[in-house]
Amino acid sequence: KRGSLAEVQREIGANAYVGARIKELEKLRDEKTAKNNSLKSISVSKKKWVRILEGINKSLPLNMWIESIKQAEQNDNEMEVKGRTYVFPEIAEYMIELEKNEYFSKVFLNSIELQKEANRSSFMFTIRINLNPNVGIDRLLSEPAKPAAEPGKDGA
Repeated sequence: KRGSLAEVQREIGANAYVGARIKELEKLRDEKTAKNNSLKSISVSKKKWVRILEGINKSLPLNMWIESIKQAEQNDNEMEVKGRTYVFPEIAEYMIELEKNEYFSKVFLNSIELQKEANRSSFMFTIRINLNPNVGIDRLLSEPAKPAAEPGKDGA
């Protein structure tokens, strides 16, 4: 029995490289999986930000324009929008339209300031928007990539 035990131990020793190679490949697989998940996350994030910016733009009333948009440094799900309008009630209208968007959970008015200019006055405003962190993630992950429209074929 000692002879066969020694033979088995010799075979195990001779094939130890296989176990080491398996561990190497498992580590490599885990690294590749982590990179793949990171890339998926970037893709989802990119699509989400496109939708967020589209929502900010399509909700704009006629006499309003945006001067800056920035993401809060301390909170990734919060952003600040600064803009101007010639018509005061458009600020409230804009906030109501933003709240209807599924990508925004809450909209707050931070400030309004009357800006008197030589020929026309405007209202400068700052809005804080809380983003909905979970909206559209599943849908964006499962959406097939859409090919870019050919110039002149979109009816424009």
